[in-house]
Amino acid sequence: MVPVAGNIAVRLSYLRRRGLAYLDFAWATALSNVLALMASATLAVVATAVLCRRRDAARASAGLSAAVLALSLGR
Repeated sequence: MVPVAGNIAVRLSYLRRRGLAYLDFAWATALSNVLALMASATLAVVATAVLCRRRDAARASAGLSAAVLALSLGR
């Protein structure tokens, strides 16, 4: 919780110096969070569909975990 609050405080202070209003910051933060939730939900649905279609679930889950890890490190 503390790192998230610190991150938000740092971004807010930086953007306030650039002339962004509190309401604009709140709107952008909310939109960013909604988009991140939608993207992760989409990935979860695809991952579940892949696992349900595969007979060898252990190998599929290991490959899927490796792919998600690679995508998160690339971000």
